[in-house]
Amino acid sequence: MSAITYKELDYHVGHKVELVKYGKEKEICLECEDCNEVLKSYTPEQDKETRVYLTNCSQDSKGFNFRDCEYKAEYDKIKDEAEKQGTVYSLEGFQEACNNEEIDLTNSFILID
Repeated sequence: MSAITYKELDYHVGHKVELVKYGKEKEICLECEDCNEVLKSYTPEQDKETRVYLTNCSQDSKGFNFRDCEYKAEYDKIKDEAEKQGTVYSLEGFQEACNNEEIDLTNSFILID
């Protein structure tokens, strides 16, 4: 079990808790020794910030066809095109821009990675 809520973590207040590293740079766990339970585990991949790549499909870009890229799973090409268009957002930035109606999603392709 992985304790992820305040209430679940609160249960372990006063217990002996430690950080344990498993494997070589594979995983670090916050463990409750009293309960023999993993409270939270972290991997290096979790440090990667989620990005939103937005491509305007109506823009004319030489050599870019988002449908072909999607079909062939050529996600790097989609990311490159979004960077050319200047439409790469953090997840939080994308949410804010959408909620504030700062971006037009009409005829857009969205890739979240």
